[in-house]
Amino acid sequence: MIMTDDKMIISYLSTMNIARQWLGSGLITEGDYQKFDTIVAEKFGIPARSIWRDIHLIKLPAGGNMPPTKGGISGGTHHSTGSANEAG
Repeated sequence: MIMTDDKMIISYLSTMNIARQWLGSGLITEGDYQKFDTIVAEKFGIPARSIWRDIHLIKLPAGGNMPPTKGGISGGTHHSTGSANEAG
């Protein structure tokens, strides 16, 4: 049976979703996950540079890129609510 491109992508994404669950629960290591990703991508015909691949080329800090003390509501910056009371 020949799979369409859509079915190949869905199959790849579904398989890798399971692998992410395994990774999250500690059943496999990050290295195992990367090897598995390569094997599964080849099986389903997903190119190495595909937007569908689960490869993160940019590593961002887990907590975001801005400390909670800089700007925003938590930093004390006042944001207008647009109410008539603020008009002065």
